[in-house]
Amino acid sequence: MATISSNANAEQPGPRIPRRRYLGARLTVQGWLTVVLCVMGVIVIGSSVVVAVLLHRTDIATRQLADTISPARSTAFQLQAWMRDQETGVRGYVITGNPRFLEPYYAGRTAEDTAAAALRQRLSGHDDLLADLTAIETAVDQWRTSYAEPVIARVSPGRPYPLSQGEADSGKAQFDQLRSLFDTQNENLNAARTVARTQLQQDQTSLNRVLTGVLVAILATGLALSLLVRNAVARPVAAVAAACRRIATGDFEARIPVDGPSDIRGIAVDADGMRRRIVDELETSQAARAELHDSEELFRKSFNSSVAGKLMVIRANDQWSVERANPSAQDQLPGLHEAITDLGALMGQDAVAELSTAADSLADDGSARLTLQLADGRSLDVSIAVIGDKPEGIQFVLHFRDVTESERLRQLELEEMNRAAEVQRALVPGVLPATPGWGIGTFTSPARQVGGDFYDVRVDQPSIVLSLGDVMGKGMDAGMLAAATRTALRSNDPATTPSDVLNGAAGILDGDLRRISAFVTLSYVLVDMDSGGFRFADAGHGLLFVIRTTSGTVERLSSEDMPVGVGNHWRQLSDRLALGDMILLVSDGVLDLWGGSIEGLEDAIAQCANGNGMSPQGVVDYLCANAGELVDSDDVTAVALSRNG
Repeated sequence: MATISSNANAEQPGPRIPRRRYLGARLTVQGWLTVVLCVMGVIVIGSSVVVAVLLHRTDIATRQLADTISPARSTAFQLQAWMRDQETGVRGYVITGNPRFLEPYYAGRTAEDTAAAALRQRLSGHDDLLADLTAIETAVDQWRTSYAEPVIARVSPGRPYPLSQGEADSGKAQFDQLRSLFDTQNENLNAARTVARTQLQQDQTSLNRVLTGVLVAILATGLALSLLVRNAVARPVAAVAAACRRIATGDFEARIPVDGPSDIRGIAVDADGMRRRIVDELETSQAARAELHDSEELFRKSFNSSVAGKLMVIRANDQWSVERANPSAQDQLPGLHEAITDLGALMGQDAVAELSTAADSLADDGSARLTLQLADGRSLDVSIAVIGDKPEGIQFVLHFRDVTESERLRQLELEEMNRAAEVQRALVPGVLPATPGWGIGTFTSPARQVGGDFYDVRVDQPSIVLSLGDVMGKGMDAGMLAAATRTALRSNDPATTPSDVLNGAAGILDGDLRRISAFVTLSYVLVDMDSGGFRFADAGHGLLFVIRTTSGTVERLSSEDMPVGVGNHWRQLSDRLALGDMILLVSDGVLDLWGGSIEGLEDAIAQCANGNGMSPQGVVDYLCANAGELVDSDDVTAVALSRNG
């Protein structure tokens, strides 16, 4: 491992990015590339625009020369020739009187019109040249009107017509004027051709110059930009790379230069920060090695001095061998003093098999806890954890302690709990005597093996006594109080009024309840089998209901009296059951099954009671059907009594 010199800690906190005011320092490499591409793009686009304009002008000049001026000159020559043919035809016809000489005249007129129309179309937009054409057409029309047509009219076919000197001079003068117009037209067309040729040559020269200039500009700009990018980007990147290579070889004091574009400078700052963190980590690693050495020494001392037994073991397949054991382990497994390293011989094969099963279920860094029964009958509470792989197998650490005595005490406690549960079950009313005209239903399910709920049904003609109570808490203590409360209630004659029963039972239980800060909620009902009337007392229970089958309603009967162990007096209330009516007593565990609200429980009672003649046992079974399904549920108890006839 590289060694860090002492001056590494004294270096500056790290390079700062220099604050520069010019734009290049704020650009990233991508920004520089964007600038280069933009400059090149501007040059190319500008050059393209100029070249396109020059090409357009050259094209216009070429088309002007090839499609307009040159064809117009040819058409003008044809037009002039047709007009001369007309003059020649008229002159021949006058001299000879032969009508065949008029054929060039008439054919020339037709061809003249065609040529004039074509020439006018070609010269569209050239007003000066069109003016020449208009002047020629006007002059030739005047020549035909004032000379050619009158002369042709005076000549008879086959007879020559001698012209007078005046007529001959007039006709010659008019056509000489026309020839002068021909010359003017030809001169103007030649001049237009010369202008077009000159413009074409100028445009071609300009285009060549621009193309040459563009090429030179692109080469110069490319060279300048490459030099700029080299200085602004390539050199800073090369400097950072060189510094990183020095650091990679172990020179952690090498500083990384911060220069160039902003992202290169940012990379340099980050790389230098990484260098400094490596320096810090190396120092931390060296300190950690020293600390690890101290920790190993501390572990050795802790391992050897631990009160719990500790074993370092290796598992190869299903063979377990002890590598290391502390003194406590040697005391608990005496075979270790005899240099026995086979774990099966030390603990027993059954214990090792159970340990292998637990080890198979562990993750790479998992742990498990289990109780092993040794071959000599002792019990060990064992914690197993994976340490890691070694060439000879997987290494585990075992922590264990002898729990033989605590297991024996737990078994005794469980046996006592089972006996208490048997006693509580024995207190539940057995087979009830026949009660003609009356139906009874009961249900009880403790949350634990021993519960705090209790109920009782006593039949002593002509009375039926119903009681249901709930002792605060669960388990053994609550079960003991429930049994004591039920015994105190049963010590009274069935004909005793409910208020006297509760006040008497409270006198027996109050001292014990107050001493342990406990209380009992209780409902006690005395029913007259002949009349259907009943009296009841309620000690803070409040879960006594009467189901009226005639109206289909559910009435809740309660008082404001306090639970036994809290209050000191309980009054008596009364009511009456009609035929088909039913009394229902439930514990708060039933209330929890129906959402924990009185309204929810009353709705459930009404729903099952409105069924087709549901019996008392059917009602309590319906209300308690989900007993035991709630997490951390309470004891569930219910008693129902119906008057059938």
